[in-house]
Amino acid sequence: MNTVSLPADLQLCVENALAEDIGSGDVTSVLLSRAQQVTAQVTVREAAVLCGQPWFDAVFRTLDPSILIEWTVPEGSAVQADDLLCTLSGPARAIFTGERTALNFLQTLSGTATSVRRYVEAVGTTGTCIVDTRQTLPGLRSAQKYAVLAGGGLNHRLGLHDGFLIEDVHIASAGGLREAITFARALGLNVPIMAEIRTREDTLIALDEDIELILVESLPQELVRTVARMVREHRECGGRTLVEYSGGISLETVRALAETGVDRIAVGSITKHLRAVDVTMRISREQPAAAPPLRRAERTERRSGPGQRCLGLEAGGLLVGEQPRTTQKGLAQRAFQTEVVAAQRCIHRIDDHLAALPVGVLGTAHVEGHAADVAQQHIARADGQLARQIAVGRAVVAAAAGLVEHQRAMAGLKLRDQCQRGFSGAHPREGCHVAHVVSPLVKGWMKP
Repeated sequence: MNTVSLPADLQLCVENALAEDIGSGDVTSVLLSRAQQVTAQVTVREAAVLCGQPWFDAVFRTLDPSILIEWTVPEGSAVQADDLLCTLSGPARAIFTGERTALNFLQTLSGTATSVRRYVEAVGTTGTCIVDTRQTLPGLRSAQKYAVLAGGGLNHRLGLHDGFLIEDVHIASAGGLREAITFARALGLNVPIMAEIRTREDTLIALDEDIELILVESLPQELVRTVARMVREHRECGGRTLVEYSGGISLETVRALAETGVDRIAVGSITKHLRAVDVTMRISREQPAAAPPLRRAERTERRSGPGQRCLGLEAGGLLVGEQPRTTQKGLAQRAFQTEVVAAQRCIHRIDDHLAALPVGVLGTAHVEGHAADVAQQHIARADGQLARQIAVGRAVVAAAAGLVEHQRAMAGLKLRDQCQRGFSGAHPREGCHVAHVVSPLVKGWMKP
């Protein structure tokens, strides 16, 4: 395929298609783990001409730029049934969300290019070109015009803005074909002038004015041959006019019409009556990646007395100590651990809800506000569901902190008693030795 410029509205077209499909959010993809990665293969189930890679890529690039796409077949190439077109790898949520929209572009544009290629092959070496019309799918005109070029055809007018097409009603209003051509040129718009002719006399006027294109529609083939010969002779004398036939074209009749000598044949069915190519994506549903482990810092020990340990709380996170013994203290610590785990799982679920939003689509203003509302709904729903667990977790954390302080106080009292017994014992030096090693906090509790 020769290099073809991409339409300026490609990204806008993709964003509109995603907004149409995703709406307020892909609720089903929320069921997938945010961390899950998948790979996918796109294959074609019938012979076709591949077209639509830029739109396919833009869909996933908009949803998540981290998705990798590797094409095995160039744009505009002929493919056979069961050929592998490309492979994808990346986050499961984004790939599942964009699957349908991306395939819609690929199968529709490949269907257009395939239809064009069949007509191009039908006219063969006659020298006649296959041209499209304005009979395109709403919202996909520029994309289908691109597909026509990919299939080997040519573009007619892109729209009503880039060329005059003078028909019977314009001729009647202006008072004649020559008058209509003169009026169009007087506007100074510098766009091609095309005119539909029905008689030999109209052909002579159009050639005399040397307009860009003469259109003959649904005329007898003998008259078409005559017009084509006249146009050819005009160009041999330095003219520039081309002749184009349209109306009632099919694969069965296009060859005979091409042999009349016309320069172009316009076929509306290549963009209007297209059949989408059967393309499928198979996604490997890998096991979701393990959730990030709960933060487990190293156990800190503070000795407030001989053989005494206390549960440490470190800035920046909760510390879960070694597996507690089956004591009252151990049961409290175990309950504390259980509630911390539950609270952190709740936080992960909130993150998953928020991550399910179609971030890539938020570039359009009309989707952005709606997505923000949905985000608030997710937060409110999650907050309501998890309020009780979080409250319980906080209560247990407070209880555990109180338990720590209680253990420290008990250890201090016990150490104070030991120190007092040491001072009142038979060997004063031993008591003094103990007093030198106790903490300043315990020393403050001692009687002078």
